[in-house]
Amino acid sequence: MALNVAGLQAQILQILSTPIGKTTPAQAAAEWTAAYDSYARAGTDASLDPVLSVKPPAFRAALKFVNRSGTPLTAALEFERAFIGYWTGGLFAVGLPPTPAVIPPSAPPVAWQNEIVSVVIAAVPGLASLLVPIFTDNANQDLNSRARQFANAFHTATTTMVTVQISGLTVPMPTPLPIIHIGLVQ
Repeated sequence: MALNVAGLQAQILQILSTPIGKTTPAQAAAEWTAAYDSYARAGTDASLDPVLSVKPPAFRAALKFVNRSGTPLTAALEFERAFIGYWTGGLFAVGLPPTPAVIPPSAPPVAWQNEIVSVVIAAVPGLASLLVPIFTDNANQDLNSRARQFANAFHTATTTMVTVQISGLTVPMPTPLPIIHIGLVQ
């Protein structure tokens, strides 16, 4: 599967189309969580392993939507905490039992025998800096433009700020050696 930015944009547009006051903060948090979760679960690691385990409850818990009079930075940081909580400790589903791996193009020039584990080792801050301008400039934009900007910000963060470590073994020569590849979500 591939990350579907257009699908994320459509879900965000639906969320943004709900008039303020017609949904509770908890409902809004659940809707944003469902939108991001359905988008992110289509991601893969560098060897095309699908997402196995992430933390939607952490995403939802970080979104409070209580202080509607807060600053754009306050709102952006809330989403950034949600994003980091979602990916922290995430796992990708390597073949069980371990199978020959697709060699990532950026991997070291060795032959992989199999992957053992693929885990998120870092989800770094940075999403807030992408979201602040969206929260700041909301007077002159239609909902489609804002939904597109939100979707693109989440896509950029997902594909550049989530680091995945794939660990495995090389083809025996004469014995398998450990190998590690660090990559990003695709």
